[in-house]
Amino acid sequence: MLLTRALLTAICILAGPEARSAEQISIAIAKGAGAIGSAPLVVAVSGRHFARAGINAALIEFADDAAVKQAVAEGRAEFGAARLDGAFLAYAAAHGLKIIAPEYSDKTGFPAMGLLVSNAANVAGLRGPQSLAHRRIGMTSPDSAARFELIEAAQRYGIAPDAIELVWLGSEAKLLSAFESGTIDAVVVPFATAFELRRESKAAAVIRLSDYIEAQQGVVFGLADTIRTKRDEVETFMRAYRAAVTDYDLTFQQRDDGGSVLPGAHFSEYLNAMAKQAGIVPELLAFALPYCDHLARLDVDDLRRQLRFWQNEGLVPTGITVDSIMDLSFNPEHIGGWLPERKSE
Repeated sequence: MLLTRALLTAICILAGPEARSAEQISIAIAKGAGAIGSAPLVVAVSGRHFARAGINAALIEFADDAAVKQAVAEGRAEFGAARLDGAFLAYAAAHGLKIIAPEYSDKTGFPAMGLLVSNAANVAGLRGPQSLAHRRIGMTSPDSAARFELIEAAQRYGIAPDAIELVWLGSEAKLLSAFESGTIDAVVVPFATAFELRRESKAAAVIRLSDYIEAQQGVVFGLADTIRTKRDEVETFMRAYRAAVTDYDLTFQQRDDGGSVLPGAHFSEYLNAMAKQAGIVPELLAFALPYCDHLARLDVDDLRRQLRFWQNEGLVPTGITVDSIMDLSFNPEHIGGWLPERKSE
């Protein structure tokens, strides 16, 4: 009996974390096209990075980013992934959410957002941020990530924010309806959507905002109380996530001298899993793959820049600082400097 028990114990040890009782965690993500940015998390599940770390992880879909944030704040999910925008920063500050890793970025060569230009606006000279003055540009809401990127890109060409007429339409469906009716000159939508509409000849051009400005678009986060009381579990999650991000980088982000993708061993497997999660065909996703830093490093300077933008717009309280909404202790490697900030008086 004792020998049998010893053998079973030895087998469990040799078999590693997957053979032992796995820790159950839930990760909240937005359903549909919003899941495109969650590609590294899909790889973490499909590539068994969580499983090898002893984590039984489930990606739980919610209607939108607002529901994702609420699920984490209420303890219905241990972690969440959502778009980094004014709404997220305000909610995180008010409900004790902490950013612990990047999810994806809008980066040259890996566009996340596209400015879809109508035929009429194209004929009238809309070619990029340098020609945005006096144009009607459709967006979902005043706190959308698209607003930050568009305004920042335009200001690089000396175009003041109030020179652009931003039209808030509430949803992507309403954006596209207004675009097709010709009541606006252009809309900012996810690049996959913009690419598909351009391919169907429903627009004159797609301008990749990442050709003019690069910015983090999505973040992974948890509740501050969870991070404080379950540090070991969060550290295990982060180790597995970093391994998945490295796998994602080697699978999708390597390029040859001509700029063509050098697909990794699991390219088709992961692409199909990611496309299924996002509800789009793999062939389309292949043209709109999100970018994630290969070391899962937060760009702290960019986060500070975005926070200040939303504070200047009056959508995030001025007393909020970068260090109050992020936790770098699980991955001390980061991009840019990080110095504790004093709250504004």
